[in-house]
Amino acid sequence: MQINHSTAIVTGGASGIGRGMALALAEQGARLVVADIDLAGAQQVAEEINGSSGDKAIAVHLDARDAESWKQVADRAEEAFGKIHILCSNAGVAAGRGNVEDRTLEDLDWVWSVNARGMFIGVKEVLPRIRRHGEGGHIVITSSMMGLFASPGTSLYVMSKYAAAGLGEVLFLELKNTNIGVSILCPGVVNTSLLSNVQKNMPSQRGNDRNVETVAFLEAGADAVDVGNQVVKGISNNDFYIFSHPEYKPLVEERFDLVLSAFCDRATPDKQDDLSYYSVTYKS
Repeated sequence: MQINHSTAIVTGGASGIGRGMALALAEQGARLVVADIDLAGAQQVAEEINGSSGDKAIAVHLDARDAESWKQVADRAEEAFGKIHILCSNAGVAAGRGNVEDRTLEDLDWVWSVNARGMFIGVKEVLPRIRRHGEGGHIVITSSMMGLFASPGTSLYVMSKYAAAGLGEVLFLELKNTNIGVSILCPGVVNTSLLSNVQKNMPSQRGNDRNVETVAFLEAGADAVDVGNQVVKGISNNDFYIFSHPEYKPLVEERFDLVLSAFCDRATPDKQDDLSYYSVTYKS
């Protein structure tokens, strides 16, 4: 789609990949609604985009878990810029590590409410507004490479990111014959402050010291602005999946090969499912 003169909402826009997306979209001429629970951080990014003058970006507070908060963001976007064309649903939280039996229901609810439920609420609120003006648009759902494979000790995060990827795939199928594109961003390790959310907000981890090894792992990651530029390219090309880290391909292949190898040619003699019921056509 044409990014120049479009209006984009970027959630989690105060830092990390969200900031990278916002800067990259602004560079291509989009007007930005930088939405984040950290309003002060979002305002800094909006000021960075606007420079000494201009009104290309505004900052809006967003609690991605809350439907009314999403409505306020969408209303503010339309008040400021008239129409919404792009939604980058990117706000997310990390979950730390721990075996399944050691995780708490309170931690699950917190991670799920942001990474999965928040994604659904955002699409539910913004998609009808994109449809309404008829000019087309694009939705980017931020999942993760760990939305495509699992790792020990990551149950809460993997569950939520599989859900985000699933939402993106359903949207892709539902919108594939419209002028609204859908991309699923699956980044690898990116240099962000994502881990700080765990110590600040996860119920079982509040007040704990940061894991130095994990922090170093994140700080060695890709530059978030580079990922943002890849997202802009993906929107322009209407890419289904956006992968910023090609080195993960063997891990995804290993998982998919295991899944496919579990199928066999043996069929139930007297009955086979009618696959047309699912209306699945990934090909254009």
